[in-house]
Amino acid sequence: MAQITNPSLYNFQVFSPAEMGRFSTAIEDIQSGASDGIVIEGLLSPDEAQQLASRFKAMTKTSPYDQIYHPTSFGHVFGATLMESDLDSYFRRSAMARSAFDELFLHRFESLVFGTLSRLTGQFNIHLSVHEHNQVFAPASMRILEPGFQSLEAHIHQEFPMYFPSYQAISSQLDLSTELSYYIVLQKPDAGGELVLYDLQWHNTPPHMLQSNVFLTGARSEDLEPYDQMLLGLDAGDMILFPANRIWHKVAAVSGKERERITIGGFLARARDAEEYRLFI
Repeated sequence: MAQITNPSLYNFQVFSPAEMGRFSTAIEDIQSGASDGIVIEGLLSPDEAQQLASRFKAMTKTSPYDQIYHPTSFGHVFGATLMESDLDSYFRRSAMARSAFDELFLHRFESLVFGTLSRLTGQFNIHLSVHEHNQVFAPASMRILEPGFQSLEAHIHQEFPMYFPSYQAISSQLDLSTELSYYIVLQKPDAGGELVLYDLQWHNTPPHMLQSNVFLTGARSEDLEPYDQMLLGLDAGDMILFPANRIWHKVAAVSGKERERITIGGFLARARDAEEYRLFI
């Protein structure tokens, strides 16, 4: 069961896969501001999540997938993201990541994600994002927060295009003001690793917080400490969807001795030229 601290700060709906029929306009509700997000408890069973986490750990040690497993200040990232400066390299890594996820989930990752998201909208189709020459944007990456490492520092997704030129490739086809973030927890840590949502949104962000020298730094997380906070601790197998471009957030550092926080997820935004949402990261 999801553990939520200060649940009144934001309006989240928490439900099981069997109840998804009641939330068939969840995406539209988040976009309109009627909701601030959802948590689907037990999208994967605990056994499924554990098996996926075990297979993933083995996968990071094998070629060619060890090439897309990189250290960070909070642990590791697996896959491709548009924070890379070389777009050609990004698409090569994206293809490798999609192959890895297909193998990891026994050929059902994209059907699981697309199928789930499709049930949360009554109006839009869900698709991959495709660049010129049929190059496919990665629909997800994996983040591994490890004990003894830092938090994934405070950020908001509206700022990413300000710092990463590769975002121009996706902003030409998607309206990034509609961006939502999703992820599925494959392994819950012994302690820590909560998603922290701050009582600060994009429209009232102080200008000094958008300076490049504080991007993804502890200094900005310290600036946000006085703000009220909502913490969401999800169990293995749970999925979350929330407006990461609207709400300032971070992921708390993982503590404990051994267990990492392992998640897989990405972003979706509304297409400029069609009644659909497309995935990317």
